[in-house]
Amino acid sequence: MLKKLINKIEETYVFNISQFFWHIFVAIAGVGIIGGIAVFLWGLFPAFKSSVEKEQYPPVAGVSLDELTAFINPPKKTERGTARQQQQPQVFTPPVSTGSSSEELAYRASLDTMQMLIPPAKYNWGAEGHWDYPYGPNYPQYARWVAGDPSVLDRLESAFSSAGISTFTEKKQLLDAHIAVVRPLKEEFRMQVWKSLINWSGQNLTQALANVRVLAALGPRFPADRYDHITKLAQFGTKNPKDGYAFVEYVSKTIDKFNADDRMQIVNTMINGYYRYFNNRVGQQSELTDLFLPMRTNFTEDQEAKALESYYQLAAQKNYEEGNLQPSFVRDEGFLRPVTHELNLDRAVGDKVK
Repeated sequence: MLKKLINKIEETYVFNISQFFWHIFVAIAGVGIIGGIAVFLWGLFPAFKSSVEKEQYPPVAGVSLDELTAFINPPKKTERGTARQQQQPQVFTPPVSTGSSSEELAYRASLDTMQMLIPPAKYNWGAEGHWDYPYGPNYPQYARWVAGDPSVLDRLESAFSSAGISTFTEKKQLLDAHIAVVRPLKEEFRMQVWKSLINWSGQNLTQALANVRVLAALGPRFPADRYDHITKLAQFGTKNPKDGYAFVEYVSKTIDKFNADDRMQIVNTMINGYYRYFNNRVGQQSELTDLFLPMRTNFTEDQEAKALESYYQLAAQKNYEEGNLQPSFVRDEGFLRPVTHELNLDRAVGDKVK
């Protein structure tokens, strides 16, 4: 069986291939065997060289004591910014162009007055900020200048732009109105009050001046050491552009009818009452407040604010129940809770509130 298989393979494959092919096949196989023996023998012998010359490494770089100290104790951001901040002048003087007009010189004089009230040595009149190194002081190429709060001049220009003011005469008018408000205040209060005046800038010079002057009229009606009535009312005017001026004007005309020591509390009560019961209806709030004023003599001075608050609550409730107060008149119906203040309000509401 095996002999027949071998004969079949020889007849089918071996005898059909030429003798030249087999000679080439044997030659290639012989070369492969000889090459394999040569490689085997070459691997048995060691290298002829006793050592190998390696490529020389660059010399080691050391670190100086100054570099090590700077790395361990890097300068703080405020210290990094000190050098830049020291470049800013202590007293900022706006440049005056050559051949300045009398209007420009008059405006510069008002700026000088404002600088005396809000000294540049204590407050920011020029560009302020600090250098920030996001990758550390060893990478100064990535340092960036971080600007601080807007300066006084930046805020002034913003107010001028909001009111459409471009001439030096108009700028002086608004700046002088600001000066009239901040001058009577203590120096530590002036900057904060002045910022509130800047924020409540009108859309034109007439409205901007009216806003500032109505706040200035409140000054004599409050203690000299108080300023929060100005900031709160200016903030109210900023948040309520429709009713802001009318509300502040009514407060200015009415506040002196209340006890001087409690007037700030009255202002807070009127502001809270507006938001709670009279949103966008300052006329109705003024009318009800006028009805309350003759009744305030029935209460002690320390009860006036609570009485006014309760009057707003009861009047709103009564008008709502009688249909005189639309649901959109108030923010919510939470004011319908019973009055909690222990006050005699039988005559404070009466039949006058219809």
